[in-house]
Amino acid sequence: MKIKTSLFLLGFLLLGFTGFSQPECSKERYHLLMRQANSLANKGAYSQAILKYNSARACQPQYGDTVDQRISEVFTKVDALWRDAQKLSEKLANEQKTTKLALEKAKKLVEFFRFGEEKAAFAYDPESGYFRVIDQYGNKLSEPIYQNPDTFANGTALARANNQYVLVGDDGKEKSGRTDFMAEAVGGY
Repeated sequence: MKIKTSLFLLGFLLLGFTGFSQPECSKERYHLLMRQANSLANKGAYSQAILKYNSARACQPQYGDTVDQRISEVFTKVDALWRDAQKLSEKLANEQKTTKLALEKAKKLVEFFRFGEEKAAFAYDPESGYFRVIDQYGNKLSEPIYQNPDTFANGTALARANNQYVLVGDDGKEKSGRTDFMAEAVGGY
């Protein structure tokens, strides 16, 4: 009885494997796989697209040349993306270098003009022969009309304009009227 049961189970298993084996892959299935692969490739899902293309090749090996052409197109797209990424990486590195140089220049500007805690300083304008007020970023806050300026202290500096003295604020605007004489006193001018 045991032998009959064993033979019956063996026969059932053999029939089960052959009965449920994967049927021949149809052309319709191949075309479906190709459409899915094309859609994935168009969406940029290149790895998944290549897997679908390879499934299509396994389904209908006689269309291997077509599949190979599509896979080659995917690799061309990936290669172009790689080149673009390299160019962007180089551009980013150049921009970082430019930014670093600009920051170093700004730091030198701050040190050269002795800003300290002040927001502004006087900078000489060689074209006019006068000084103008600038901020820590080099922005021009006034026209170049001042002569013999002092350094800023507490947001104010003494300078001369048209042979008269004037107090200039760190916003580049004159804080006092122009006078023929002005002297520094304890606590201000």
